[in-house]
Amino acid sequence: MIDVSESAVIVSAGAEWLGTYTFNTGVAKHRFCRECGIHIYHHLRSEPDKVAINGACFPGLGHFDFDAIPVHDGANAHPRDTGKPNRIAGIVRYEPTRS
Repeated sequence: MIDVSESAVIVSAGAEWLGTYTFNTGVAKHRFCRECGIHIYHHLRSEPDKVAINGACFPGLGHFDFDAIPVHDGANAHPRDTGKPNRIAGIVRYEPTRS
């Protein structure tokens, strides 16, 4: 995810395909494509004026272009609930196989 100011995000096409879901408090609004289901971006619960964008949604980028992706434990250690910084639950790594 790439965090940016909410004012920097402009949906220039395809807004009619966006769906929204929320968890628990309903503060973070997760936007996804209703056609394919990919998570596109969401408003951060800890910083509501920021949006986290799925980097793999940018043309020319994919999940395999990221060597290591930190996974935040938002379910058990969200900063709004604990008053502490985000807790990293783990790292997802991509290592290509050698043929």
